[in-house]
Amino acid sequence: MTSHTRSLMLRTLSRRALRRSTTLWMLLASNPSPKTKDVQNRSICKNREFRSEKLSPHELNELSMQMFRVISISEMIVSATETFVDRIDSILRGDLCNRFELIANSEAADLCGKLKEFDKQNGFHHPDVLQLELKGHNYMMRTMEYIWSSIDEQTGNRSRFGDYAYSRISENYRRIFESGDRSYSDKLHLLCDFVSGMTDNYLILLHDELKSLHDGFSCQN
Repeated sequence: MTSHTRSLMLRTLSRRALRRSTTLWMLLASNPSPKTKDVQNRSICKNREFRSEKLSPHELNELSMQMFRVISISEMIVSATETFVDRIDSILRGDLCNRFELIANSEAADLCGKLKEFDKQNGFHHPDVLQLELKGHNYMMRTMEYIWSSIDEQTGNRSRFGDYAYSRISENYRRIFESGDRSYSDKLHLLCDFVSGMTDNYLILLHDELKSLHDGFSCQN
């Protein structure tokens, strides 16, 4: 990567981060509660301190947002704890409704609510996030299909692909499964146990491995 390309990438990232920061700041500034206002003021003070250090725009924004997170989390923890202490008698008696939330009934309710709204619009519903979730869903479903076909096939009648896919299941899971009656419920249990223990990276590697072998085996038959 050339220095020019790297510079363009950093400028693009800085502009995106600045837009998100501006959006968040405008949301927080809309009829803020005293707690939200206090968090903003303290964050602004930290931003001014960083500015005096002549940092790059990207680093300045990154450090400022880090401090904003630290201050926000700290204040929400304190507020939720204070609410818990104030309501401890009602909590122990079970007088509060099922949907009672400490943070929603604290001085940080406005701050927490606005941060949730920002995350909802700029995080969970962002096209990049939705695309990543869809990719993860596809990886998971296809991997489960490959593994399930190997589990569901009768022992001795598995295809060569089925034999290999079954061998990729952890040995201790297979031992427990094979010691039972291998019912439909046991098969589902084996599949869930194996898949639930995977990390993201392992899932992707296993998916790609099984997919290439499955596609090659299908072409031969």
